[in-house]
Amino acid sequence: SVISITQSGNSSSFPSTPTGSPATSAMDQLLQRITDPSTFGLLTSPQYQARQWITELDQQSRNLDDARILQRYALATMYYAMNGREWTSTGEQSIEFVDPFTPECEWTGVSCGPYSARRRRLSDDTLNHTIFRIFLPSTNLKGSIPSEIGAISTLRELDLSKNAISGTIPNTIFDSWQYLLYLDLSENQISGSIPKAIWNLTDLRFLYLEENRLSGR
Repeated sequence: SVISITQSGNSSSFPSTPTGSPATSAMDQLLQRITDPSTFGLLTSPQYQARQWITELDQQSRNLDDARILQRYALATMYYAMNGREWTSTGEQSIEFVDPFTPECEWTGVSCGPYSARRRRLSDDTLNHTIFRIFLPSTNLKGSIPSEIGAISTLRELDLSKNAISGTIPNTIFDSWQYLLYLDLSENQISGSIPKAIWNLTDLRFLYLEENRLSGR
């Protein structure tokens, strides 16, 4: 089952936790590693909604290490930033995302395994839950790509093609994507300049940005 906010920005859908509680404060400090803390004060922001989901509803995060929590938070931010409640599938498979009871590697379009961590010394458990692919073409994604998705540093393949994504491509998402091999953002409504940081990705072999409103090389 997919957990989402009934009305965008309405925090009353979540169980209430005192804002200043030790657990909430510790979680905020962790999330602020990849998120501007000022966004938590905006009730309609995807960062606020993802924070509420992971602190109030997510059952998995209670027993995970920091890397896994940030991975789930980044995906949740993407879900809320890109019209997650209206995602659809072209096949028979239903869309399951931000499910508080299942590992993120079982969410629709998310693939995990040691493939993305071939040059990293990680425990077996971490390897098994390391995201190497996000595959969500033709899924009715709308809105802008959030910078938090860049926190998934083990990503090798990202396909968000054939959607209605708008806004610009955040420059910062490429800072940690040193293993990115395949990027397909074609057939969207993305505008602005192509980030120069893309050309610094030494592993990148496949890049598809056509049929957008992009400028530059």
